[in-house]
Amino acid sequence: MAKNTHFKRSRLSVCISLATVVAAAPHAAFGQDTTEEPLLKDSPPDRMEEIIVTGIRGSLGRAMDLKRDAQGIVDAISAEDIGKFPDTNLAESLQRITGVSIDRQDGEGSKITVRGLGPDFNLVTLNGRQMPAAGLEATGQSGTRSFDFANLASEGVQAVEVYKSSRASIPTGGLGATVNIVTPKPLSNPGQQGSLGLKFVNDESAADSSLTPEISGIYSNTFNEDKFGIAITGSYQNREGGARISQVGTGWRDFPGTVRQADWSSPLTGDWGGIPLDDGNQVNPPTDNDVYGTPQSISHQFAEFERTRINGQVTFQFAPTDDFEATLDYTYSKNEIEAAYNDIGAWFNFGGQATVFSDSGDGAAETPLVYSEDMTGGDLTMGAGEESRTFENDSIGINLKWQATERLSLELDYHSSTAEAGPEGEFGNSVGIAVSAYVRDRTTAVFSGDRPGFYLDILDGAGGNALRTEDLQVSGSYFRASEMKHDIDQLQLHGDFEFTDEVKVAFGVATTESDFYSGYSVNQRDSWGGLGAAGDLPEEFFSLEDIIGDFESSAGALSADDAAAVGQVDTEPFNQRFVYNFADVRDFAAANYDDGGGATVCADGST
Repeated sequence: MAKNTHFKRSRLSVCISLATVVAAAPHAAFGQDTTEEPLLKDSPPDRMEEIIVTGIRGSLGRAMDLKRDAQGIVDAISAEDIGKFPDTNLAESLQRITGVSIDRQDGEGSKITVRGLGPDFNLVTLNGRQMPAAGLEATGQSGTRSFDFANLASEGVQAVEVYKSSRASIPTGGLGATVNIVTPKPLSNPGQQGSLGLKFVNDESAADSSLTPEISGIYSNTFNEDKFGIAITGSYQNREGGARISQVGTGWRDFPGTVRQADWSSPLTGDWGGIPLDDGNQVNPPTDNDVYGTPQSISHQFAEFERTRINGQVTFQFAPTDDFEATLDYTYSKNEIEAAYNDIGAWFNFGGQATVFSDSGDGAAETPLVYSEDMTGGDLTMGAGEESRTFENDSIGINLKWQATERLSLELDYHSSTAEAGPEGEFGNSVGIAVSAYVRDRTTAVFSGDRPGFYLDILDGAGGNALRTEDLQVSGSYFRASEMKHDIDQLQLHGDFEFTDEVKVAFGVATTESDFYSGYSVNQRDSWGGLGAAGDLPEEFFSLEDIIGDFESSAGALSADDAAAVGQVDTEPFNQRFVYNFADVRDFAAANYDDGGGATVCADGST
C-alpha cells in the first residue's frame, strides 16, 4: 500500500525548483519582443581583468602559491598586509607550521626546533643571506649557532619561508630546516604605503605590573615611474614581566634499587646520595628491581625582568630598465634584557634521611612523595642577583638582478653581517651573592602537589619558627661575564638559463667567510660556610616577606601521618624569606670581607 507524503512548499523551494528547470532545459524557447534593446546595452564593453585579494585570505593565498611553485618541501607564512604579520614574534608565528616547535624565554618565543632537531641544527637566512648567531651561557663559553627570533620584531617582515628539504639554491647547514626571513621591498609594492601601530601591554606576571609601549611603523614609496623606491621600518618594544619558580633546582640523583646506602667514602662511585632503605625510616622503600631518585635541593625563586627591543631597516631599490634591478639594504636589531631575582633554598647532604614512597610494585621508577633529612645546623640560603644581557645584530647587503637575455638571468648578492652578545651590567651578565642563616633542623620536601612543598624546623634558640636578621651572614658570591661575536661575509652568484620553455637550468656559486669569537670569565668565592659573624649585616638591608602568597598553584601538603613517619615537627609549609638588594650586600661585603687576594668577595668592575 503506497503512502502519500505531502510537503508544504516554501518560496525558497519554489525558486530552487524553477532554477533547476531552467538549467535542465537550456534550449527552451521563451516568447519575447525581439525589438527590445539588450539588457546590458549601457554596460561598458571592458571587463575587470584583475582582482587583488588582501588581508588574511590574501596572506593564505600567497603562502599556498609559494608552496605550490616550490621544489621540495616548503612551508610559508605571509603578512596579511604591509606591517601586519600574524604575530608580534617570529618564533610564535613559526610554531603554526607543522613540525616546528619553539622554546620560550621570559614569556616570549625564542628558538625553534624542527622535526626534532634543535636550534643548533637549523639555519636562518635573511632575504637568502646566511645570518650569524650569538648567544650567552650562564656558566661557560657559548658555542651556539642557534638564531634567537626574540631579537627580531615581526612588523618589518613580509614573509617567512621554511625549507624542510635541501636545495642547491639555498645555503647549506640546516639539517632540520632552513628558515628564510623576507623583508618588504618598495618596488614589489609600488606607490606610497605606510602603517603605524601603537599598543600597550600589561603583563600581570610582574610584581608591579604597568602598561608598557610597543610602537612600530613602516613607510614605503616609489618614484620616477616606479624606477626608484625606498622602504623604512622601525619598532620599539618595552615589556616588563616576572616569574615565580618552585623547583628542585639542581635536579635529581637517580639510583638502582640495589643502592641501599649512601656511600660517603667514595662520592665518585655515583652512590653518594643513595638512601639507606633498610634502616626502618623509609615507608614503602624501593626494591632491588626499582629505580629511585633523590633531590639535590629545593628552592623558590622570585624574578622580575625588563626587555627593550629596537629594530630598524632601510631599503633602497633602483630599476632603470625592465631588465635590471639593484637593491641596497641595512638591517639592525638590539635586544636588552635586565633581570633581578631573590630566592630561598635548601641543599640536602644525604644524611639522616627519612622518606615516604608510593607502593608501586616491582620494576618501577620512583621518586619519594616525601623526602626529609636531619639538617641540624645546616644553612638556609637566601640569594639576590642580577642578569644583564645585550644582543645586537646588523647586516648590510647589496643585490643586483639582470635579465641578460630573454633566456638568461643573473643575480649577484653580497652582505656583511654581525651578531654580538655580551653583558650590559658593570660586573658581568650574571651576578649573585647569598646570605645564610645556619638554623635548619629537620627539613622536608613534599612532591605530591602542583609544586614542591617546603617544610622546615628551625633550631631551638634561633627564633623558633621565625627568621631573624641577627642570624644572617654573608656567604658565597659569583660574578660571570660571557661574550660572543660572529661575523659573516658572503658573496653569491645565481643564474637561470632556459634552453626551451620546458627545460631550465639553475646554477650558482657562493663563498662564505665566518669569524667566530667567544669568551668567558668568572670570579667566584665559595664561602658558603659564611663570612664574618652572624649579625654583622645591617638590619635595614632586609625586609621579611612570605612565600606562599606569590604562587597561584598549591604546594604538596604534609599529612600528620607522613610528618610523624619522617620526624617533621612543623606541618605547615615554611612561609618566610628575607628580600634584599643585591648592590647593598655586595658593597658591604666588598668593604668588609675583601681579602685583597686573587679570590675576592666581589668583582671590582674594572676588568
